Amino acid sequence: MKISDRAWKILKSFRLDLVILDQTYGEGKDAGRHLDSGQVIGIISKMKVEKIIDESSLVYATHISHEGNSIHDVMEKVAINNGYHIAYDDLEINI
Repeated sequence: MKISDRAWKILKSFRLDLVILDQTYGEGKDAGRHLDSGQVIGIISKMKVEKIIDESSLVYATHISHEGNSIHDVMEKVAINNGYHIAYDDLEINI
């Protein structure tokens, strides 16, 4: 899935405290209309460059499929190294 240029232009006018992205598939999986982990990492990186988010922004991936993804603890370690977290059932976020 690709975020359109128009959407990026709109996003650039905001500074977000919270971002939730779908990460249906593991990296390299043909994701169609869903994101894979590599795409999530790329979007987060671009959001930082464009100053849409910063180090204080909370970023979570959700809608995790069993196709091509590891267990939560392994995914969370990879996510943290790339500036985000993996959501889980009953997660509560304070903003």
